[in-house]
Amino acid sequence: MKKTLAVISLLLISFLFSSCGSLTYINDYWQKPDYKGRKYSKILVWVLAKESSFSRRVIEDKVVSDLKSAGVSAIPSYDKFSSDLLEGQSEYDEKVKEEKLMNTVKSTGADGVLILAVKDIKKYKSYSPGYYGYPFYNYYYSNYESVFGTGYYTINSDVFIESGLIDLNMNQLVYSLMSETVNPRSVKDFAESFSKKIIGTMVEQGIVLK
Repeated sequence: MKKTLAVISLLLISFLFSSCGSLTYINDYWQKPDYKGRKYSKILVWVLAKESSFSRRVIEDKVVSDLKSAGVSAIPSYDKFSSDLLEGQSEYDEKVKEEKLMNTVKSTGADGVLILAVKDIKKYKSYSPGYYGYPFYNYYYSNYESVFGTGYYTINSDVFIESGLIDLNMNQLVYSLMSETVNPRSVKDFAESFSKKIIGTMVEQGIVLK
């Protein structure tokens, strides 16, 4: 009976932890020295990905939503063009490719672009020994009965994203930050944690004005 209760307790604890949202931290940021922040008429949110994937749509939509909630006009890019719009055009010189990229982005009517790029994903394994609140004898007995006991391994991952704001009027990067999202449980979980943190930081620092 005690062993059954211990297993149930372990399952409840695991459920509570897995239900908690992930946390996002700002590891570093940079701001162009003479940039004081401005009100953009429209910011294009662009997740750099090989294709218009489900993940890209979820993240862009969430960031756009949070920008709008903060009083900043924004639109997603996934329904305007693919992230690899210059792929297969290596025969063109850099100036031609730059002009095409700028023309494509400006055709959306945006005067600012928030580019989001994955820089690294670090995976690691952690071990949980199971419920350990019961006496020594019960701990010994439960592990004696089963080779594996009630412990388990969990594969975790940390996602590092570089976010860069480009002012299209200046055609320059004016702000960037590096964030770390700890062990997101899903794309939606990541998007909510990541977007809340970076948009909150940009608004708080006066990078984008309402």
